[in-house]
Amino acid sequence: YSLRGELFRDVKLAIYEIVTNTIKHAKADHISLSFHLKNKNLEIKISDNGTCNINDLNAMKGNGIRNIKKRITRNHGKYLYYISEGMSGLTIEINLPV
Repeated sequence: YSLRGELFRDVKLAIYEIVTNTIKHAKADHISLSFHLKNKNLEIKISDNGTCNINDLNAMKGNGIRNIKKRITRNHGKYLYYISEGMSGLTIEINLPV
């Protein structure tokens, strides 16, 4: 599959923002990224072992989170973020039609 230019740019910038936030704010020393393409749907999963206050994300503090959500939404995608039980790091799942 080929990604159209706008989708490629938005995916690249969203991942850049997520990784930057992970390093800068969560103080993580491990980031895991996975990409799967199936049924014309790009699934991206990014997890870290940092610390995160999920309430700060829900409150949309800062432009970074707001911009990530805007980029995914304008490409008709969906996103989900959560902290797995017993863990401290954040996981972000992004699903985009290609």
